[in-house]
Amino acid sequence: MTTNPEIETEEDGIRAEAIRRAQVRQRIAAKPVTPEQQEERERKRAEDIANAERDAPIRARFHDWIERSGFRPMPIPEPGRSYSGSHMETLWAAYLDATLKERAAK
Repeated sequence: MTTNPEIETEEDGIRAEAIRRAQVRQRIAAKPVTPEQQEERERKRAEDIANAERDAPIRARFHDWIERSGFRPMPIPEPGRSYSGSHMETLWAAYLDATLKERAAK
């Protein structure tokens, strides 16, 4: 790891990294959303709400699995809402897809 001479302590380094990450998030959030992207988001949200009852037990098992796997406990988002971290949203999408494919194969 390289050290930055302007950062004197580990705490300063952690603070600098947090600021850098916040700035990146702000830049990403400031990017304009195309009408197609907005339409896709709305379609996905409506689909999630429509399938909430079907997905509830699957999501509960997903949360059991992530906690057993060492992830920090987190609340189950309301239908149509996503997880705060994109990595967790990606895991959830993969878990749901695999579960639904497994069910369809039976």
